[in-house]
Amino acid sequence: MTLKHTLKTINKTIGNSESMISKENYLLHRLDNNVTGLLLYATDINTYKQHLQLFKEKKVTKIYTGIIFGKLNETITKISSKIYYNKNKIKSYINKKGENATTYVYKVKEQSINNNIITEVIFVIITGKTHQIRLHMKSINKPILKDNIYGFNKNKEYLKISSQYNSITLKSLSYIFHFEKYNLGYMII
Repeated sequence: MTLKHTLKTINKTIGNSESMISKENYLLHRLDNNVTGLLLYATDINTYKQHLQLFKEKKVTKIYTGIIFGKLNETITKISSKIYYNKNKIKSYINKKGENATTYVYKVKEQSINNNIITEVIFVIITGKTHQIRLHMKSINKPILKDNIYGFNKNKEYLKISSQYNSITLKSLSYIFHFEKYNLGYMII
């Protein structure tokens, strides 16, 4: 779904707000299919270039929430690897040909469902590789619930618990921009 289409849908839902839809909207990033949450866009080219540069310089902290299948032993888990995206297979892999990616996982709350543990977590990433969080969680055998690409799709317990959710349990929550030049930062929630 394009930004313009999304804004038109919002416009239909909340009434006529033509100022929301301009010909010049610049999307700053993307979300994986089925991931919900915050999308950022600029309404002018200068703002777009300035913020895009911050993304390129890894001066944007991205925060997501999710529910994973399994228990984390530590309160904070750091996962680092090289991620390679295969456009032909529309899937990412941990591979030495890839680019560096780091995901921090913060345990929020665990609960037991039918003798299985699921854990609510917060993910913090600075890099933004395709399917980074989903692949990193699979790499430690703690997939995100309802993930049809990297989940345990042959595990009956995973599928049973995942079936309780309408969509993947990964949501974009906020972005923190760091402007060192001005000793300023801001967070969008």
